[in-house]
Amino acid sequence: MRFTVRAADESGLRLYYVVERDHHPFAHGPLEYSRALGSLVNPPESEVLGRQGLAYVRSYLRRRASAA
Repeated sequence: MRFTVRAADESGLRLYYVVERDHHPFAHGPLEYSRALGSLVNPPESEVLGRQGLAYVRSYLRRRASAA
């Protein structure tokens, strides 16, 4: 799975993910993270995708905080 941050502001992050299979895109879509909730808004049906998306968000926020 690959993730990218499409937008970030004080309320949260908007992500886009791509799931690959055999080195080709298999599935893709948006995810949204709420800073107020500390979780994904409308989590995906796939628990694995949700956990990996949340791990990506937390890593992204740690990197941004240490860079500031």
